[in-house]
Amino acid sequence: MEKSAITAQITALRAAYAAFNRGDMDAAVEALDAHIEWSEPAEFPGGGTYHGREGRSNIFRSRVPHGRM
Repeated sequence: MEKSAITAQITALRAAYAAFNRGDMDAAVEALDAHIEWSEPAEFPGGGTYHGREGRSNIFRSRVPHGRM
């Protein structure tokens, strides 16, 4: 992988974490593939399989302490 591609990925990841930290879940999942499938263990609160960016952002929203968003 080229250094510029790695740099772009690092930049996207940092932006996603920054968005999550400020409570912007839509921006936090923007870099994910639109057709992502994300599975959480059934033992976890809200466990299950989620589809798409909206599904993933819903997981984030369910785990952010109230009043933080």
